[in-house]
Amino acid sequence: MSTPVVSSGGKPLNVLMIGLGKLGLPLCRRIAAAGHNVNIFSTRGMDRALKSSADIGLGAKPVPSIRSWLQANRSVSSLYMVTCVPTSKEVSQLADIIVGDASMLEAPFKEENRSKFHWIDCTSGFPPLTKAIAEKLRVASAADSVSRRETVFTDCAVSGGPHGAKAGVLTSMVGSQDPSVVDDQESGVRQLISCWSGAPGGHVFGLGPVGSGHAVKSVNNALLAANLLMGSEAMVTLAKAGVDVEAALNAIDTSSGRTFVLQGRFPKNILTRKFDYGFNMAGLQKDVANALQLMEGEGIYNPMSELALKLVNDALSKLGPEADHTEIVKVVEDESKAPGCVKARKED
Repeated sequence: MSTPVVSSGGKPLNVLMIGLGKLGLPLCRRIAAAGHNVNIFSTRGMDRALKSSADIGLGAKPVPSIRSWLQANRSVSSLYMVTCVPTSKEVSQLADIIVGDASMLEAPFKEENRSKFHWIDCTSGFPPLTKAIAEKLRVASAADSVSRRETVFTDCAVSGGPHGAKAGVLTSMVGSQDPSVVDDQESGVRQLISCWSGAPGGHVFGLGPVGSGHAVKSVNNALLAANLLMGSEAMVTLAKAGVDVEAALNAIDTSSGRTFVLQGRFPKNILTRKFDYGFNMAGLQKDVANALQLMEGEGIYNPMSELALKLVNDALSKLGPEADHTEIVKVVEDESKAPGCVKARKED
């Protein structure tokens, strides 16, 4: 695992990590491996935080609350909180904890350089709610600009799954209240994002104002769903027609119908029948629903997205929330009376 530069000037950052699931855990490991001072908070209590700390190692330490972490680091000029939780609802609840007691943001005032509280949210969130959360924090911070930290909310949606997180090759789609923290290679925010996107093959895209990252991620995953559904129908058709699916994919991959899904998910996760990408059906459904809601809010004509969500909802009800999203091909196979037909050829 390659280790990115610790931070500007070689100084480790003080980071609180919240959300240590399939994606959050490798994100946190990357941050700790880079040499930053990492604390962990779990909304499920200290026992869960202690377990997560043991899983991560590398000096990551649990804390009992966000308040205790902020108070313990009161004299540190810039603090960083990274979240990777299921939905924007949980992010909003965390924001309410801080807004409900804004004294948590108090820090020694430095006239020439106001102390900062940077929140990097890696949740696949709903863009309008992301904007509302950021504004709520800004108002709480601005209510006393002399004694409270300035809050900077950055939405950093990621693509590439748990394997990409472990390798540091995620694509980060980033919006921020202060876009300069994304563009500046030496900023603490950019240094942290580089922990999981800075290895060769990773990408960081600064997309503009807060909410932009979550907007692009939701639309990206709506495209993923549509590609996966159409690809499943195409491959089941070819399998039932007696065509070697592997050979067909090789041909399509050099033709106009090629897609990232056909080039990656199908040979690696579907033809092998492993269905082990690590992104579940509930996550796909949430992102497609977010995209559709965003489109409706903007008055977009969206029949394809409506159909994609309907079919994903159908797969969710049949396969369950924890099924890997690549298992959606099973629904097409079963409805086509051809279970298990999309698979690699047998070795001679």
